Amino acid sequence: MKILKNLTIRTEDVLSSYSGKLGCMCGCNGKYSYNSQNRDLASKDRGYAVGDDDINDNSVKRMVNKFNKLEEVLVDVNKDGSISDYVFIETETRINCIYLKKGTIPYIKI
Repeated sequence: MKILKNLTIRTEDVLSSYSGKLGCMCGCNGKYSYNSQNRDLASKDRGYAVGDDDINDNSVKRMVNKFNKLEEVLVDVNKDGSISDYVFIETETRINCIYLKKGTIPYIKI
């Protein structure tokens, strides 16, 4: 895990967001919301079609605004040293996560 400081996320770079209780992130403990701008990319990323009922642009925008107000967010570091295409924050009881287009993090303003 690595801390990213003063991250600026653009809504157009977001595939989806997740908000839920700590633990499993399959969707049983929370909700995924998908960005309509990137429906095709998100469908390919998750392996099946993102339906109309999965799209919630308002929820995605709220999560982006929340993250952009934070001084620090977390990103996972892979064994090869590369970083994940998602950023997240955790509290004692919840996790919030934003999944980005592949390759976005090296280009975002940090």
